[in-house]
Amino acid sequence: MNKGNLVSIVIPTHNTEQYLSDCLKSIYNQTYKNTEVIIINDGSTDGSQKIINEYFKKFKNKTIVLHNKKASGSGEVASNIGIRKAKGKYIAIMDSDDISLPNRIKQEVDFLEKNKNYFLVSS
Repeated sequence: MNKGNLVSIVIPTHNTEQYLSDCLKSIYNQTYKNTEVIIINDGSTDGSQKIINEYFKKFKNKTIVLHNKKASGSGEVASNIGIRKAKGKYIAIMDSDDISLPNRIKQEVDFLEKNKNYFLVSS
């Protein structure tokens, strides 16, 4: 059993095939392990879905894949879809063309747990 508070990591993606694998690798290799990963495919027409399928197969116990059939092309719209499914105490938004350092989530959780007067961190 994982210790600590669940963190929901929401990743909206729209045609980011060339970056998506590195993004997901950086999230699944986090030192903080009590996470759920929510990937929202916002109508991608490139190979993004194939990459999502590969990671889902490997990490299906901690991954939720959603599809926005209306394909907004807006990260905010897709993020909100993921946020509504999130179960974590904390929610981390991750752009699908970015990567995170291995301690990102741990450092953010540690900060928020030690600083109760804060409700938001950004990195």
